[in-house]
Amino acid sequence: MAAPTAGLTIAQLAGVPVGSFLAAVSTSTPFFVVGAVAALVAIAVGIWFPSVPPTGHSGGIIAQYAGLLRTPHAPTRFAAYLVFQLGNFAVLSFAATWFARDFGLSVSGIGVAMIVLGAGNTLGAVVGPRIVRRVGQGRTLAAAMACYLVGYLALPFSAGIVAAAAILSGTFFLGGTIFPVFMGLLQSLTTTARGTVSALANMFMYLGSTIAGIIGGPLLAALPGFWGISLLAMVAMAASLGLWAASGSLRRMPAGGAPGSRTEPATG
Repeated sequence: MAAPTAGLTIAQLAGVPVGSFLAAVSTSTPFFVVGAVAALVAIAVGIWFPSVPPTGHSGGIIAQYAGLLRTPHAPTRFAAYLVFQLGNFAVLSFAATWFARDFGLSVSGIGVAMIVLGAGNTLGAVVGPRIVRRVGQGRTLAAAMACYLVGYLALPFSAGIVAAAAILSGTFFLGGTIFPVFMGLLQSLTTTARGTVSALANMFMYLGSTIAGIIGGPLLAALPGFWGISLLAMVAMAASLGLWAASGSLRRMPAGGAPGSRTEPATG
């Protein structure tokens, strides 16, 4: 699970510095590059991606999602994922603004700083499966959330860009480590509707990003430094940890599979 999910997290972090460097050329350059790359990717998918026909059907789209959300622990786990992404995207969305406002970084400087954050995320995605195998899924998740709280509490006290980037790189390392855990917990809800799980997880991720933008902007403007975003992220991580615990995700996995999983008619 770490391999495909790492692609998403790494792409999100890599896009920020790449966009920053392209924007240093001109504000229109990133749009032309993204459009060209997207066209090439669409062509590549059309040529090489295998055809995967549905294995079954049990009603319309609404019925598929409703059936999934009736699965035991599904509402709580998706809520935990949504709240986590709210805090995660609040930090990711406004870190560059903070770097420019409080540390005086240029567009290129912000790109370099975001590369450091992306390196932490990539390292977490690479070594995360080894950590989970050694420590256990529940313990890894609980420890990562606790470290998030400590990191975001310390972040506003950063005396310079080096300290701020180091702390954020550490938190993004945690994100790279536990993101595959999240997806594994969500996918374990069903053995036959995993495409539906992925689609719903993406929806909640970008919903969290939207809410983070709505709430985070006023907080960043109202409070000094990065305090507004850090407090928002801390509340989000604490709430997410509570929801994951309530869904049984911190318990040791039984030999037969993840708690709360079940088999159901194929829906996609």
